Amino acid sequence: MPTWLIVVVVILGVIAALNLAVLALDRRDRRAEAAWKRTLPDSVRRRTESGPRRDSGVDTPPWVVEAERRRRQTDPEYRTRLLVAELIEIGLGRGFLTRTGKDRRTREIGAELHAMGGKRKMVQAHDDVQAVLGRGPDRELELAWDGIGDWLG
Repeated sequence: MPTWLIVVVVILGVIAALNLAVLALDRRDRRAEAAWKRTLPDSVRRRTESGPRRDSGVDTPPWVVEAERRRRQTDPEYRTRLLVAELIEIGLGRGFLTRTGKDRRTREIGAELHAMGGKRKMVQAHDDVQAVLGRGPDRELELAWDGIGDWLG
């Protein structure tokens, strides 16, 4: 068998092996992403799904969108979901504690949650944040909220 034919067969074998490895990694990444989405609390999942919807290719009329927006503004659960989603974004981004102390927006959100439902509402939001971010960042959140209402960090 000629040498050039052996080289071509080996190269084709390596290319096939690399393609299989890429497919396996892609499949693993898709599974990991699907598993991560299943762990998101309902409050975050609903926030990402909110907004004007399209039904069979027809835009929702503007007055319906406006009525939905007004309803959401007065719905305390919707406001809570938005605040929790913002906390998750803060936790993933800059964190709840800064070099100079506690993040100002994190404390504002904590105060608003306390005004909406007291410590119970804050604990509910904390649990949602912990479900997404884990134990490290949730401890930072506890420290950032220290002194808001009955909350002790």
